[in-house]
Amino acid sequence: MNRIQEIMDLEHFKTLTPIQEQVLNRKNKNRDIIGVSSTGSGKSHAFFMPIFDMLDFDQDCVQAVISAPTRELAYQLYDRCRKIAKHFGVRVKLVTGGMEKVTSMDKQPQIVIGTPGRMKDMFIKDNVLRLDTAKMVVIDEADMTLEFGFLEDIDEILSKMDKKVQMMVFSATIPESLQPFLKKYLYDPEMIEIKKEEAFQSDVKHILVPCKHKSYEQKIITVKPQGYCGGVLKAIETAKQTRDTYPNKKITILGNLVHNQYVKKALQAYHIDTIEDKTKTRYELLDEIKDGIVIFTAHGVSPKVYEKAKEKGLILVDASCPFVLQTQKIVKQYLDQDYSIFYIGKNKHPEAESIYTMSDRVYLIEPKKDIPIIQTNKIFVTNQTTMSIYDIQDVFEQIKEKYPQAIFHDEICNATRVRQQAILDLKDVDCLIVVGDPTSNNSQKLVDIAKKAKIPNVFSIQTVEDIDKKDFEQYQTIAITSGASTPTYLTNQVRDYLTNPIEKPKIRIQEIL
Repeated sequence: MNRIQEIMDLEHFKTLTPIQEQVLNRKNKNRDIIGVSSTGSGKSHAFFMPIFDMLDFDQDCVQAVISAPTRELAYQLYDRCRKIAKHFGVRVKLVTGGMEKVTSMDKQPQIVIGTPGRMKDMFIKDNVLRLDTAKMVVIDEADMTLEFGFLEDIDEILSKMDKKVQMMVFSATIPESLQPFLKKYLYDPEMIEIKKEEAFQSDVKHILVPCKHKSYEQKIITVKPQGYCGGVLKAIETAKQTRDTYPNKKITILGNLVHNQYVKKALQAYHIDTIEDKTKTRYELLDEIKDGIVIFTAHGVSPKVYEKAKEKGLILVDASCPFVLQTQKIVKQYLDQDYSIFYIGKNKHPEAESIYTMSDRVYLIEPKKDIPIIQTNKIFVTNQTTMSIYDIQDVFEQIKEKYPQAIFHDEICNATRVRQQAILDLKDVDCLIVVGDPTSNNSQKLVDIAKKAKIPNVFSIQTVEDIDKKDFEQYQTIAITSGASTPTYLTNQVRDYLTNPIEKPKIRIQEIL
């Protein structure tokens, strides 16, 4: 008895569904596949059966990888696969977010089923799961994978794998935006498309049960980009590398490395302390660091702080965002040319503080406040990198009226700008959730932008702990975005909780960095 027939007997299949029949009966069994068929048409077994038919049971390595866009779908696939795997004595492992972190394995599984992000972390970051030995990769629900923004994770996984790995992509639809990915990783794929009228056997009855909720794809919109911006990534990596370089030294961050309390908590696990006092400037706060290493945050510090730290004999580590350093450099150049600086920013914000404390010729300009009157024709105007594009435009116009000779330089960083523009581009959204720390200026500006864009309901939250999914049942379309200092892990928890029938997940600090 061949393996396909064994599986059919095990699952009590009398016949194959159209998608199963075409996949199994294709001429070239090693050719890449794009399978298009509706939900419930038997797609899962259309790739389970070829996988088990291909497996070398004697090889103790990963031979097949199955990707699903949500935990719930991964669980469903795992449950279906587990029965077949037990029959053949095959090891299958479920890998999704929210599970206990695995640091080692006695034996590699032969089949891996999971969500892209967690598989990527275990494969590339933690080096625990050897996905590079796989002969076959299946991407299930590719359209949903694209919509949720997980193709980037899959892209990273595939870039580390053998180019000859067989690809099988299954989906209810193949949107145009999926084509670049397909062209990159699938070689001469065979298209197998099952029309709706062909998808089911004639003796199958369809019962439509009205539900209050829309489908995952319809209900939740993931606003891109999300996750750390480049400056935040640089700051976090700098802090971690400093600990690696100085394993026994006391390390203190002068202020919050980035404006997110969960990042601060995660850094504590690396024995990296943070001192913060909103009533004190960075210059004053430096008095509390007596020895060891001081890390300057992503927001930058003024030259005065830098010099004071050197005089104290501290080891200096600068984690300043490159965009902030660029603004500081430009401001210094114009100060050297005897210009007065109008700097648009937020009072007592560390990034703004690093600029307006450089000289008494730097004037802090806050939105909706009066423009100062000064006696000079040499005025240079710039801004904090995380300001609202609306605020900057308004203040620029006010300054132009009073000082038409002024030189203007918009320094809103690209990470801030594209996140704000993505919100402005949203259409027909009932509700927007902004995940970010209340102290994060770029996160709060996303809230302001959303309100100006007239999105009916806007919620600012820190984590999944701040919401109850019952409160969102009334909304037809929910968009989720996050600030540039918000860990992707926290945003994903919010999305997973709202889209899947799961209990509210717990926050695991070790997953933050």
